[in-house]
Amino acid sequence: MSTTWTDETDRRVKKFISLTVESPIEELFIEALRGMLGANGYKLILCLGLDDLYNTLSERPNYIAVSPQVDIGHYRVDFLIAALAGTYKYLVVECDGHEFHETKKQAALDRRRDRELQLLGYDVFRFTGSEIYNCAPECAMDVVEWLRLSGDS
Repeated sequence: MSTTWTDETDRRVKKFISLTVESPIEELFIEALRGMLGANGYKLILCLGLDDLYNTLSERPNYIAVSPQVDIGHYRVDFLIAALAGTYKYLVVECDGHEFHETKKQAALDRRRDRELQLLGYDVFRFTGSEIYNCAPECAMDVVEWLRLSGDS
């Protein structure tokens, strides 16, 4: 899906998002990311899972592939973002709602999870629900900056 959206495409994208994300903050984030990528000249394509993501990028190397709710090892991540910039670049984005991420124990588990994902070769961004509710475009812009620093501009 390119950055030019028809009404029908927009409806299909919104339906895909509503069926694949698991929380309101995830929906806010992906909508903000969609807008920010388009505003910065990136072509976005939404995928379902790792296989779809790999196939999509091999066929469309100039796109940014985003897949919600991806299983990586024994974890399920909120979003996996991938770009082909000479080599594949991967970013895991976690959207942490207060309900599941408020205790010290959960924070420690989140940090361990981040380290394990990083050891597997994934960069990891973790946003709080408050960050997303209060400034979703800024969170999305962090992803755009990651893309630029990854050499995909």
